[in-house]
Amino acid sequence: MCSGASRRASGKSTKVLSRNTADERSEDEGDKVSVDALFFEIANAPTVGYRCSNGTVISILQDPLVEDCTGGVVWETAFALSQYLTKHAELPFPSLEQRPVVLELGAGCGLLGAALAHSGCDVLMTEVDQAMVHLTQNVAVNQPAPPGWLRCCRLMWDCEDDIATAWQVAELAPARGFDGIVATDVIFDIALVPLLLRTMHCTLSTSGVVFVCVQVRCADAHAAFLDTAPKYFSCVECLTQEFRRDASTDWAADCECELFRLSTKVKIHPK
Repeated sequence: MCSGASRRASGKSTKVLSRNTADERSEDEGDKVSVDALFFEIANAPTVGYRCSNGTVISILQDPLVEDCTGGVVWETAFALSQYLTKHAELPFPSLEQRPVVLELGAGCGLLGAALAHSGCDVLMTEVDQAMVHLTQNVAVNQPAPPGWLRCCRLMWDCEDDIATAWQVAELAPARGFDGIVATDVIFDIALVPLLLRTMHCTLSTSGVVFVCVQVRCADAHAAFLDTAPKYFSCVECLTQEFRRDASTDWAADCECELFRLSTKVKIHPK
């Protein structure tokens, strides 16, 4: 993992993020230094506020001391993807329902999923056991107005029972699938790449779309993801240039964030 994994809380007050947050860069500093300093400050705040597209400010409790997991703080990729996906009135998830149902894999402390829930989606956020305490707390205090919902559960990518539980918590039939899947900083271990892609493939609806925003944590795992993704999705698009040019996320280049969109599931025949 990158050096950000060693961030420690200093007891500073809540830091509120908004569409203009990443523009808070001083004129006499280089952009990369300023952006790094900004996100270091964010990680050191015990609570992070985020102003959603509807004006609601959600509150995300952080704990950088969560053991064996980096899901205790808000990372650059979660903020960037929330900015990118909620910038327009029409969300990029195809759905026959009024509110698309979205699955988040590796939700961390929950900023992205909560932002989507307050922007018109119903969201199921998932994580490993170590991150579930704070994720559950953040879900409880950031519920959208009814009939919208925000829920969470454990989901280990190699556990069929966890996937079955996710269907139950989301009140979805597996044949329907999720309208969208989002994931940030989930590509860090080459052994997990096939499990990640398999989970995406088996939980996404036929017409659904996946957005994956990452910083390169492990070059081998990153290469394996790009090599293996076409075996599960016939449309694998790199949106990084568009992402970094967008007015809401132009700072993502400073943090070396990359964005991919996966869609059109490949039919996989059981062995």
